[in-house]
Amino acid sequence: MKRHFWLGHRFVVILAAAIFVAGFSCSKKEKFEPKEVLRFGIAVAPKTLDPAKAEDVTSQTELKHGYEGLLQYSYHKRPYALEPALLESMPEPGPEGVQVLRLKKGILFHDDPCFKSTGGKGREVTAEDWIFSFLRVAHAKTQSYAWAWLSGSLVGLDAWRVRTADQDLLRNWIQEDFQKGLGIRALDRYTIEVKPLGRSRKFQYLLASPALSVVPFEAVEHYGNEFGNHVVGTGAFRLDPISKDPKWVWTRNPTFRQEFDSSFSTTQPLPYADQILVERISDPQQSWKRMLAQEVEWMDLAPVIYEKVITAGKHLSKEVSEQGLRLEKIQIPNLSYVAFNLSDKVLGKNRLLRQALSLSLQAEPWIDLFYGGQAQAAFGPLVPGLLGFDFQLSNPLRKFNLVKAREHLAKAGFPGGEGLAPLVYVTSDDEGSRQLTEYVSKSFQQIGVKTEIRPLALREFEAAKAARSAQIWNSTWRADFPDPEAILFRFYGSANDLSANESLYQNPTFDRTFDKWVAEKNPKTAQAHLKALVDLLTEDAPWIYGIHRVSYRVVKKDLANYQHHDFDFGISKYLRSSGKRPK
Repeated sequence: MKRHFWLGHRFVVILAAAIFVAGFSCSKKEKFEPKEVLRFGIAVAPKTLDPAKAEDVTSQTELKHGYEGLLQYSYHKRPYALEPALLESMPEPGPEGVQVLRLKKGILFHDDPCFKSTGGKGREVTAEDWIFSFLRVAHAKTQSYAWAWLSGSLVGLDAWRVRTADQDLLRNWIQEDFQKGLGIRALDRYTIEVKPLGRSRKFQYLLASPALSVVPFEAVEHYGNEFGNHVVGTGAFRLDPISKDPKWVWTRNPTFRQEFDSSFSTTQPLPYADQILVERISDPQQSWKRMLAQEVEWMDLAPVIYEKVITAGKHLSKEVSEQGLRLEKIQIPNLSYVAFNLSDKVLGKNRLLRQALSLSLQAEPWIDLFYGGQAQAAFGPLVPGLLGFDFQLSNPLRKFNLVKAREHLAKAGFPGGEGLAPLVYVTSDDEGSRQLTEYVSKSFQQIGVKTEIRPLALREFEAAKAARSAQIWNSTWRADFPDPEAILFRFYGSANDLSANESLYQNPTFDRTFDKWVAEKNPKTAQAHLKALVDLLTEDAPWIYGIHRVSYRVVKKDLANYQHHDFDFGISKYLRSSGKRPK
């Protein structure tokens, strides 16, 4: 039996990136003459515009011009807070943890050829559209990076993923039998009921994630393997069909819902800009020339430019500042670290060995050699931008000390490294990754620990990490939302799916404390649980906490209404290039 709360569907083609180049022109058919134009630049093209598979920041930033989720971040609020996007209001709590999601009526998908029943006109978004988008991310055949987040988030979801692994999503998703046992259903055309599991704080943040942007099944079916080269959403901008690497043109969506900037009173609806021009420019010198000419709205400084224009006091040089530019220092919510395979019989059972290696690795040369000073030392698992992050955190195991490192190594049973076989250290075979691996290996050698470095092609490297076939590797993680769970879930050892638990860290005390922390309503008690979790990860050293990236961004002074946001990739609708505040 089928349940249909939707009618025909609608889609829009889009591709993404960001920077201006003279010579962008509009389609003669549309005769569109934009008055307000935003110009952006990116170093690399987006890997995909499929929300389910876009795990890199560039791809997520670009697709968010045209895609939306049920919730979004309030652009100006700090600390970060969520607000409705496609929902009428925030999720409504019901009995036994059930949440009710009520869609706004009249939200339309972009016009697109995939909507054959309407002659290419976009149709209204319904509850079934979001359920399809959710199931698509969760389905095993999609192989979405976001499954790590969805696992354990809803009643019956993990079992559903296993049960439907061999079934075709497009053919079966609307069938009741296909969704049987799953804690999600459409109550009517605009209402969704979900049953989140109790051991997570992340569900509402998932509703704002790029991965769970609403996509129509017609677009996925129509474009097939090429879906990642199109954007069919409800967002403020549509991609011009002529767009392709290295240039993309995004134009104001004429059917975008009426939305206003909630931060101040204005009668002008979003988006403020009429058009976004994007160009890929790989050469940082060329990008800087564009920035000086104010042909782009901002630029994140590459090390070669940083050295030239940033003073010893970490300020923008007077010469550059006088050209109508300003500097913004951004603490990126990420962590670069050295991961240990705790299923390994040597490293997994010997905490003192891991502690010795942590003490032997100095962060400052790592920062200077590989990031040109644009980073800061990390002392624990949490990252800047998360609730509970402490810049003053003291971790004695991350204070470079070769004497103590040698003492710990001796206590671990390997004085001076004697009796310890070389540790297998896998790395991606690109130059930067190999150089970092060599630096870390030389640090270990200072206390007598040898390594066997194995450079691998990127796909083989990722496969080796996933299979835990090595003992050590370098990794990076960027928090997806502003809650400590964005990092701490990666150490939870009692989950059904341990794919996100990179080091296979398993500590029953950590898991019990994590469950208490998630369920705790008293902020003071919750903070105590959080501190206990961080203390456990500090002492157990499943990772060597390396560095947090810092970005130095140069911004046009006349870019109006701009405010950096760590987790909202859809801020383009709030910006004005003219320097004027919204009316």
